[in-house]
Amino acid sequence: LSTDLYILITFILAYLIPMVIFILPDWFLTGGGPLPRENLLTAGQPWFYLWQALALAGSSFIRTPATASASKIKKPAIHWRITIGLLTGLAAWLLAAFLYGLLSTPFPGEPAPPSAILLAALLTVSILIAPWAEERFFRGTLLCRWKTRLGSTKAALLSAALFATLQMRPVLWLPAFVVGLALAFLTLRTQRLSYAILAHALINLLFFLLGWHLVM
Repeated sequence: LSTDLYILITFILAYLIPMVIFILPDWFLTGGGPLPRENLLTAGQPWFYLWQALALAGSSFIRTPATASASKIKKPAIHWRITIGLLTGLAAWLLAAFLYGLLSTPFPGEPAPPSAILLAALLTVSILIAPWAEERFFRGTLLCRWKTRLGSTKAALLSAALFATLQMRPVLWLPAFVVGLALAFLTLRTQRLSYAILAHALINLLFFLLGWHLVM
């Protein structure tokens, strides 16, 4: 299975199919008119997020990300790796949360939360599964693939833009782009996914504390 075919199949399974099932019905309900403002945050959620995270996790077993085996950089001690990952995650979250605060000012209140069981599932997936699965796909596969063709900077920008777009929540595009860019450069710098996975998990935890609909 070639890398490009793997990317295409993963994109269809993890994003295109749930987009048709969960996102498009919300759009059609508007009769082609502008989306209600709350739909810019919660259209198709949390089902779309849960589906794509689990689909990415399943597809991750098919291929090993290049950064997981190609790095010959000496690993620092475990406490330094944890510190680097957590500090990067905290810094990215602070900037993303600040941008979200600016962009969400016109929105009235927070969307109603789903059931307690669904919230528990969302928290579990957003901390334990999504960071691992999304980093393997976006930073472990896409970033490495595009790096060889476009160079590090363009690959980081493109992968971050795609990561933000596939959140399917327009208000989160800029915050998600900042997060994706930070995780991309962290991966490029360390040549390992473990740092980005840890940072991503912290970002999701902090965003979940602000609102269930903000996890990435």
